[in-house]
Amino acid sequence: MKARQLVLPALLGVAVYYAVFGGEYTIFDVSSARDATAVEVEALERIRSETDSLRLRVEALESDP
Repeated sequence: MKARQLVLPALLGVAVYYAVFGGEYTIFDVSSARDATAVEVEALERIRSETDSLRLRVEALESDP
């Protein structure tokens, strides 16, 4: 009876350990990837904004007398 009471907590412990540290990517890997993605998305938005601004400037220089 004592062994049965230990099996479920042990299985839960293994499942939690695998969820945090196991598999191809750990929770820490996923978290750092999300952070890196957020930084890159912000940089991409700045570049797009700058590109649009430069495109408007080129159009103005080509068409204004």
